[in-house]
Amino acid sequence: MEPRTSTPLNAAHPLDIPIARRTSRVNPALVASAIFIAACVPAAAQQLNIGIIAGTNLNDDVRSGREVFGGGFLPSGETQFTTQVVHPGARRPILGIRMDLDLQRGWAVEFDALHREWKSTMDVIISRSPPPPGVSATTNLGPFTRTLTSWEFPLLAKYRFQLRDFHPFIALGPAFRPGGSGTGLSHVGGAADMGLEFRARGFRISPTLRYTRWQAKRVGFIIGSPLRNQLEVLVAVDHPSSGFPARVFGRKLSVGVIAGIGLGKDFHVGNADPTKSSEGNSGIYGVMLESPVSGPWAVEVDGIYRPLHGSIVEVNQRVRFAHLTWEFPALAKYRFPATRRVVPFLAAGPAFRAEGNINLQPVSHFGATIAAGLESKFGLLKIAPSLRYTRWGRGPDTSNSRTIPNQMHVLVSFGF
Repeated sequence: MEPRTSTPLNAAHPLDIPIARRTSRVNPALVASAIFIAACVPAAAQQLNIGIIAGTNLNDDVRSGREVFGGGFLPSGETQFTTQVVHPGARRPILGIRMDLDLQRGWAVEFDALHREWKSTMDVIISRSPPPPGVSATTNLGPFTRTLTSWEFPLLAKYRFQLRDFHPFIALGPAFRPGGSGTGLSHVGGAADMGLEFRARGFRISPTLRYTRWQAKRVGFIIGSPLRNQLEVLVAVDHPSSGFPARVFGRKLSVGVIAGIGLGKDFHVGNADPTKSSEGNSGIYGVMLESPVSGPWAVEVDGIYRPLHGSIVEVNQRVRFAHLTWEFPALAKYRFPATRRVVPFLAAGPAFRAEGNINLQPVSHFGATIAAGLESKFGLLKIAPSLRYTRWGRGPDTSNSRTIPNQMHVLVSFGF
């Protein structure tokens, strides 16, 4: 059915999922600013604080509206057409963690990992003109509810104004958002904060008003597409540490980033999905936390974003999509005696997995991971390439496309 008219309303969400035809281009200026902020951290860092952050959106996340599709003539002589109407969903909670790295003279660097959802409802109204005798002119199929899930990662340069009892602050920097095909989410934006910090019983509380402007992304639909302007109210709570680096229960906490590739195909193509094909060797990236336990033993917890890429034939052309997954391995690590500047290590432990923007069969959520690698230290910086194997639990046993239970990763971590 071809669209006949399109009338945008204010703002809301979609229910049908047209697949995005193009991916957004990364703004080089935003990436450069992120690298600059990260590069300034080691030399000037004084104190690292890790806390929680929560809030909600103040405006609608997606565009609401009405779209009419002509359906042609029925054999009985009536004209049929379909109207799709998208309505905003309720405000959704935003939850995550915040890392605040205090520098000098009121300056700081803030990094957040925020989980959020978008909800919308859609009515599908089928109309006939003229209606058959004794039959209603319209039939409403719905409402249908749709939920999108995403993570946002703002990296902000923050300045605190030094007053006696509280500290107003402003912050500015790039924001990153992994979003798969079909969601209409662009991956890069810019965020600006203004807020106030104060102390209560040893805790630092920071209510914040945040505005984010996301990069434009061309998608194949109008109503239900995500809005570029995002306004949120957030509250962060942490307990300031007494030095750098941060400590957990009196033990040093190492913080870093991790990146690499997955070896082999991203997923298994089922017999029931002949139009799908899998890509391979997709990129992986995330954050890493590590704390020593006793002697050569340590505990490492990672938060890894891994999109599973593939493509599907749609309207005689191949369209790329992504099934989004987040992996959270918790590993016991053993370091062998050092050979000069290189320290071999082994690690093993359970792994947990969440998913979003589902384009395949649901993934199994539990597995086990083992890893082997080498670690080298250059001043405050530790670089550790590793080879990692994960065995996931049994997923749905169907003929549809699904994730592969055996995964091999090549990873490199950079920690302080």
